[in-house]
Amino acid sequence: MKSLIVIVTLALLGGCAGYGKAVKTTALGIGGVADATLELCGNTVPDGPCAVGASISTTRKNQIKASLTDALDALETSTLLYFTDQRNEAKSKLERAEAILVLLLQELEE
Repeated sequence: MKSLIVIVTLALLGGCAGYGKAVKTTALGIGGVADATLELCGNTVPDGPCAVGASISTTRKNQIKASLTDALDALETSTLLYFTDQRNEAKSKLERAEAILVLLLQELEE
């Protein structure tokens, strides 16, 4: 999991060349954080409680899920704005998604 965190963080902080690559990296990061969260929770039931003795609590899992949903919404809005030639707004939404993802990655690394 740490290698995923390092790769995604470097890609995000390194300023990916091009909008499409930044979107792809962010989307992959969102998926990676979701997978890592499920692993830490120890449960395969999407809305179920975390396993007894899991690395994270069910409450924390739900908080991460809400943050990932916010990041995904910002990413989707960014894409829509980009394709309607609203590039500055698209960049702002993409930066929001990236910021959420970086914060989550930092938390999971601890």
